[in-house]
Amino acid sequence: MPETATYQPSTATLDTVKEFIHKYKTTNDPSYIEDILILVDNLLVSIVFRVKKTYKFLKRVSLQEIYQTAVIGLYEAIDKIHEGNEPAILIPARINSYVIANVKKSYAYLEKGSEAFKDADGQEMAPEWDAPKTCRPPNGSQMVVEDLNSLVACHIITKWDCKLLTDRYIKGMRNDEMAEKREIGTYTVSRRIKLILKKVAVYFK
Repeated sequence: MPETATYQPSTATLDTVKEFIHKYKTTNDPSYIEDILILVDNLLVSIVFRVKKTYKFLKRVSLQEIYQTAVIGLYEAIDKIHEGNEPAILIPARINSYVIANVKKSYAYLEKGSEAFKDADGQEMAPEWDAPKTCRPPNGSQMVVEDLNSLVACHIITKWDCKLLTDRYIKGMRNDEMAEKREIGTYTVSRRIKLILKKVAVYFK
């Protein structure tokens, strides 16, 4: 993922994004989500670099992982944007708001951890969960809670991802039940699960 400066989509692009949001909400066709993602990809990359630079607790999180979290924020923004009541020019601000909120929510445990691991002078100390002795590679042949927690400790997935997989494959919840619990769209849940499974598949052969 190449570094990028702050990016603002063109008016024509934003008009198209607004049109696709309208079509998605009218038809519920997930292909429009993919079209929107392509159109705002540079915007998401710009936000990802900015939040990683702004929030110190994200310094050990890869840009790719933050980007995937940003995509979830985009899905939430699409669910909440009232396409008929807002000018297209406000769409980047809406996306920016939901992306940052989702990143901060997903990595809140890191922010709390970074506050907890400061010495008397306020200097950051290496958090215990970053130590190699506590970051073992998962060795299970199936998705069990212990190994999922290990993936979280190694920053391969987030706690939000872990809870999603736990609800889906251990508790047996349906996508619509998980979506309702999190107050997001069902497609958002389905898409995120697919992304997580691609990331963790190599650890569960």
